[in-house]
Amino acid sequence: MGAPDCFKWNIRRISSAQSLKIDKVLLSGRYCYAPKEEPEFILPLNLKYYLAGLWESDGHIWIPKNNYISGKKYKPYFAITFAEEEYPLVLKLKSLIGGSIRHKKENHAYVLTIASKFELINIINVLNGCLRTPKINKFNALINWVNLEFGTTIIKHEADNSNYLHNAWLSGFIEGDGSFDIRVSQTNGTSTKNRVAARLRIEQRKFDPITGDSYLKVMSSIALALGVNLNYSKHNDNKEYFLISASSAKSRDIIEKYFLEFPLYSSKHLNYLDWLD
Repeated sequence: MGAPDCFKWNIRRISSAQSLKIDKVLLSGRYCYAPKEEPEFILPLNLKYYLAGLWESDGHIWIPKNNYISGKKYKPYFAITFAEEEYPLVLKLKSLIGGSIRHKKENHAYVLTIASKFELINIINVLNGCLRTPKINKFNALINWVNLEFGTTIIKHEADNSNYLHNAWLSGFIEGDGSFDIRVSQTNGTSTKNRVAARLRIEQRKFDPITGDSYLKVMSSIALALGVNLNYSKHNDNKEYFLISASSAKSRDIIEKYFLEFPLYSSKHLNYLDWLD
């Protein structure tokens, strides 16, 4: 019996409503089966890095402080949250990495959650070595829990320091913390024309709320890769954030070449296409 296929999906603009169509295009990934064990997911490098960036922007891990609470045994889980309109992407990711989907109607969101023993071990092996932000501390805490509880010997990798433009991590990170918009501002002097600029914005809090570690290194490196300066913003009860705003011809060229090789897979891809026009 042959191993089932692992698929890549391309998002295309179709119809005036800009709905999404997800095409199945074969990737080089595969499923490997060991005797009497659950399947181990082996994903292509680009998808591994994309998932890492996506989780570091919109994901979380919960680990119980006590495995037994009121007599009930609790286990950790790994989760990524998506806006409601990203349901096709949620389904596709579930078909690749497993897990369950919960619809949080009050928040207009879907949460993809991985909690079983084999799926937790698999997602750890997929993302280990691909992470960059302070969230790696929570990820490593999950590895510690899994090693202790299941008797595994998973090695914790250091944060990835590779070039941000050489893999799909930044694409996944922008899915959660990036946006495309059009900025209209007044020109100086007597001209009656306004200045119009298409921008990619990436915004992230200054400090991780759990560890207190700074996002300065990560955000500075992204800004440097895109050829722009790192700025700051304040909102949400005067909280401070790092802000990257890319609108120059130089940064636009870098961004266009990057997404050509490492595309977005959510509905944000449509915003990017409008940004290009």
